[in-house]
Amino acid sequence: MLAQNQSRTAMRAEAVEKFRVIQTHARRVWVARRLLGRMEKLCNLYTHLEGRQVKSGHSGGIRTVPIAAIQGSEGRAGDFDAQFRPLQGHSAERWISIAIARMADIGLPPVELVQIGDAYFVRDGHHRISVAKAFGQIDIDAQVLVWEVADARRPAASPPSATPLALAPLTAYTRRLARAIRDGLQKVGGLRPAEGALAEVGGNCVEHQPLM
Repeated sequence: MLAQNQSRTAMRAEAVEKFRVIQTHARRVWVARRLLGRMEKLCNLYTHLEGRQVKSGHSGGIRTVPIAAIQGSEGRAGDFDAQFRPLQGHSAERWISIAIARMADIGLPPVELVQIGDAYFVRDGHHRISVAKAFGQIDIDAQVLVWEVADARRPAASPPSATPLALAPLTAYTRRLARAIRDGLQKVGGLRPAEGALAEVGGNCVEHQPLM
């Protein structure tokens, strides 16, 4: 019993130190990349889906997934960096307990992933992935939910409706323009423009609206 307790104490010390090292490294990388304007973030699933719609979903079963193919998270993109190193202190105890379980060869359940194309996003199991990666594991068992997505069709914008209030200044301008043309023609030859000509002026005067 004493030996078992000592072994667990040693495993906890190793897990605590490993968490401290990778979190410190993650924070330094995050600061450096931010200063350089070259942020490398864990992708948010719903940001990835912007402009697209989920057509259907089906179970992909339990399979072994390369950790390198896991690119994002459904709801915890801010807790880990793109390499699944923990950024937040509140992750410590959960991370350490999983690391101890791994070192003690205690079986862990598969993580839950959403697959879109060739990319995977974590629904549950962020700490298990982080620990696995920290210990040099290159793939992980996962329960996969496959989503089929397509570009969302965005309806064309409707032209703005012409309200009486909006047309009032334009109509007044049309009348002034037609009157000026008529007066000018009368001065140079006593001619009167045809009604169709005035109608044509009115139809095209929208091009002059900015000058009002």
